[in-house]
Amino acid sequence: MHPCTCPRCQSPNVTSNRLDPVHIDRTMQAAQAVQTLGIPRLSILAGLGAVVVRAVDALRKDSRCMDCGYVFDA
Repeated sequence: MHPCTCPRCQSPNVTSNRLDPVHIDRTMQAAQAVQTLGIPRLSILAGLGAVVVRAVDALRKDSRCMDCGYVFDA
């Protein structure tokens, strides 16, 4: 729970909308593991997938209201 309220409905029931850092780390580890296989095209795709996951997380809004579903920056 965040210490903020929803700007739309004023509900204090707000949660983080970011991806879990554990999932991002696992994605990076999986990409590194695939790159050790030595298959060039697969290595490139795995690396791009990890970069895309980080980019999506960076573009996501910070918070989500659990009552009305509004997504906003805290």
